[in-house]
Amino acid sequence: MKTKSVETGVICTLLLCLSLILAADKPASAAEPTQNAPSTGKITSPADKSRGPEDSITVEGVFSDIPAGKHLWVVVHPINSRGYWPQADALPSPNDNSWKVTVYLGRPGDDFGEYQIILMLADDAADKSFNKYLDEGPTKKFPAVPLPDGTIPKYQITRFKAKL
Repeated sequence: MKTKSVETGVICTLLLCLSLILAADKPASAAEPTQNAPSTGKITSPADKSRGPEDSITVEGVFSDIPAGKHLWVVVHPINSRGYWPQADALPSPNDNSWKVTVYLGRPGDDFGEYQIILMLADDAADKSFNKYLDEGPTKKFPAVPLPDGTIPKYQITRFKAKL
């Protein structure tokens, strides 16, 4: 009789340990924050490797699951340059996660060329740096800048500024 009681105690202890292990590995519920959820996004227009003579174009896309403390930005990088030009904070619509910004490919009258249009996440410090750039840009003639720490490229396309 004592052996059966010991066996029952061992089985109960094992079941308790197993339930604790399973509870610790449970996935996050919908009510928990999705800070570690993978963020996804893309540029839907213009098409990659498209061509056009325009100095400015509308860039559109979608993005979901922006982590807390991150901001979505569109940045232009001319292929023949070391610098970057922050364009705009792309705020996704709460309805369908779409966004739209105007992007400038060089200055009016600049030579034609190849540009990368980059969709990126920026932490709070990089977001502050990009906003400062846009605030001071008109007086400084929007110089090229290096990317600040805290930026993560998520998607990019190439646009050719060229005569049709």
